[in-house]
Amino acid sequence: MLKGFPCCDRDAQRRILVLLGLLCLPSPAFAGLDEAVGYYRAGQYVAAAAEFESLGADPIAHYFLGMMYLEGGSGLSRNSRRARGHFQEAAQQGHPESQAELGRLFLQGLGTRKDPKAAKPWIEMAAQQGVPAAQYNLGLMYLQGRGVGKDPQKAATLFEKAAQQNYPQALTNLAIMAHKGEGQPQDQAKARDLFEKAAKHGHTQAMVNLAQMLEKGQGGSPDRIKATAWYGTAAALRNSQAMAPHGQLTRRLSSAEKQQAKNLTAQLVQEARLGAQKTAQAKMTRRLAQAKGATASPSKPVAAAASAAAAKPAPKRNFTILPSKKPTNLGPAVPQAEEKPLQAALIDPPLSDISEADLTPQPLNLGGRRPTRADLD
Repeated sequence: MLKGFPCCDRDAQRRILVLLGLLCLPSPAFAGLDEAVGYYRAGQYVAAAAEFESLGADPIAHYFLGMMYLEGGSGLSRNSRRARGHFQEAAQQGHPESQAELGRLFLQGLGTRKDPKAAKPWIEMAAQQGVPAAQYNLGLMYLQGRGVGKDPQKAATLFEKAAQQNYPQALTNLAIMAHKGEGQPQDQAKARDLFEKAAKHGHTQAMVNLAQMLEKGQGGSPDRIKATAWYGTAAALRNSQAMAPHGQLTRRLSSAEKQQAKNLTAQLVQEARLGAQKTAQAKMTRRLAQAKGATASPSKPVAAAASAAAAKPAPKRNFTILPSKKPTNLGPAVPQAEEKPLQAALIDPPLSDISEADLTPQPLNLGGRRPTRADLD
């Protein structure tokens, strides 16, 4: 007799072992999800879409289908209306990331009319459940008075929550507000520290703002070498606003200082790329970690408003989902004629001022085979 089952005869033991073995096998739904996500990460959107479609009403499947139709590419045409439909299906099942994306579609007018008031309940539900992109977008709504009453203090609180998850745009805009004393006491040292954190996560506009503060000695001692290096890093990552000040400052350095700045730039570029990839990986982890069903219960008024907003039909017109690359200017941080204003992060699309090559984890190379769970580790 087997030691684990001393009270059973051998036939009963065999039946128990078979049942335990079956319980250890992955369910068809999770196996299908693993394959679908593997195809998604490999950039094989058509194969991924077929796998996700086979999962039926699974909210995670609807979420990824929404993302693929929103992004387009890899043989799959962009279709913001279909994206909205998939996000809505998942959002109504309580999937936080889908709620955040559905709210963003209303905020930008993608696949539906632009309607900040309809966006608010969806973004608010996702923000309550800890989605940093939703906390960031809700903060911007309160900062700018879009669909809500203008409230800089509430905006700063929401940016702070997203910043605690190292969300680069939230770090950048929170730094702007600390620099200006908007929604919180003015604190140049805090602003400089926040800009540096955002810069190390690959946010190129934060790099430019940090370089400006380092050059002028705001929030700490001036450091021309570090300023030059951060301007250079932003320029290397294709931020056009960094190129002119980088050239101007470089010409003022000695030969030895130029070499120091060059060496530091190479180091910072590597760190920024790694930081941006970690940010993208964290986002992918959040996507995969969202279990079926809601992780928090929104209030009845918020849920009712969200359902009513989702029920509104989309107008028949074409949309583009490509965001503007020009950052929003929140105004000059220091009232000096020669001072260039610090630039805030973009309003809605997460991380859109960083190139896709810097943001996206390296695609999986499947070599013609089907993906497995091991590919997702």
